[in-house]
Amino acid sequence: MAYTGWRAKIGVLAPTTGAAVENDFHRYAPDGVDIITTRIPFDGPTPKGLRDQADRLEQVSEVFRGREIDLIVFACTSGSLIGGPDFDKECALRIQKGAGDIPVVTTAGLLVDAFRTAGASKLTVFTPYPADTTEAVKIFLEANGVSVPHIEIIPGAFEQTAHHIFRYLRKRSGLFDGDAVFLSCTGLDVLEIIEPAETDFGLPVFTSNQITLWGSLRKAGVKEKISGIGSLLLRH
Repeated sequence: MAYTGWRAKIGVLAPTTGAAVENDFHRYAPDGVDIITTRIPFDGPTPKGLRDQADRLEQVSEVFRGREIDLIVFACTSGSLIGGPDFDKECALRIQKGAGDIPVVTTAGLLVDAFRTAGASKLTVFTPYPADTTEAVKIFLEANGVSVPHIEIIPGAFEQTAHHIFRYLRKRSGLFDGDAVFLSCTGLDVLEIIEPAETDFGLPVFTSNQITLWGSLRKAGVKEKISGIGSLLLRH
């Protein structure tokens, strides 16, 4: 019988709304990497909904306790930063209390790693969130050394296809101010537009799922380069 997960076993904690992050991990994880997902009850990306979700992390993470898992990732951007500059670390501690002695990363913490690794210090940011959650993204990034001169909300982003979002970015490209573009939220299914966007806009383009996949693989010791979803996974 074949042994699965012989390179790495990654546990993914994802909000109950949508399946974009699960689909992206399963689609692009290299051979030999197992993805084990569990869901966190989630009432939406308002500050209250995100804090309520964080309060459930310890209990939900108990499903991983005692299992052969190399790394757990809390795959929710706003959920791992809503409490301020160090909230990603607080979320990781809550998960470890539930899961036991398994390394933990969060999407928010991986954003900081990715931008530093790629040399992106000044970002144009797009989010699907309400205004107060969008402001929390800006506060977190700037507190962690990333300048955000322009940030805006994509209207109705959760109901739009990746191609519609690409069209929106093109229309707004005259407002780009920085050395990279970042599309926030693991609920956005937009990996397929990263390479066309990098080609047309002449800038590195990052998304939450791309960064979360990159960081999870690298932290789990998987160094394989992956093509088709932007320069981050191809070069770093």
